[in-house]
Amino acid sequence: MVAAAAAVWVAGIALALALAVTFPAERKVQAFSRTVTTFLKNHPGERTLVGLWEGLRPNYIVARRKEIERARAWLPRDYELVRVFRVPLDEATPLYRAERNMDLQFTVFRKK
Repeated sequence: MVAAAAAVWVAGIALALALAVTFPAERKVQAFSRTVTTFLKNHPGERTLVGLWEGLRPNYIVARRKEIERARAWLPRDYELVRVFRVPLDEATPLYRAERNMDLQFTVFRKK
């Protein structure tokens, strides 16, 4: 049970790292791309993950539930659902504070 939950968590983090920083202008994946660094420098008021997504509009977004709620004004209009990765509730209970863990579900979106 814990192995399945850990696998979903690792898959979500791997997708977030691999996909959330892929931007059309660069066509490559970087942990700290110049595009992201420049955006954050030029938009100090938007130093949130959702603000970064809204400003840069990456090809893919991997988001948690609360991030989806924060982006509800533009996310459904500009992105389509690809897949949801979710830890089943019966497998989440052995995890530390599973009822408050925000990393039990990741949703992948692709730019329309």
